Amino acid sequence: MTDLSPRRQHTLSRGLAAFDAASRSRRSRRSMVRAGIAVACLGATVLAADRLLRSAPPRLPAYVEIISTDLQLVSELEMANACERIARTDGRLCVVECVPARQ
Repeated sequence: MTDLSPRRQHTLSRGLAAFDAASRSRRSRRSMVRAGIAVACLGATVLAADRLLRSAPPRLPAYVEIISTDLQLVSELEMANACERIARTDGRLCVVECVPARQ
């Protein structure tokens, strides 16, 4: 029973070769999945650490008022009567000349 015909021997060797190829493929897929999971976990950890360690922007004191528009800036400067010439160049508001407020 241990003697196999050449045809059976060939069939057996092809089957064993196919089994080895399938098991190698399975092992490589498993290791790629594990590496992908490790990379995803590392990325999630880095993102979580970045969000947790990111410091909040410093808060301004209550008396500070942010001027957000050009009109508001012009009106504030005119009310203070501090600046004599205000010009707009390239879409930006520029204070050309200022003098101390007179009392």
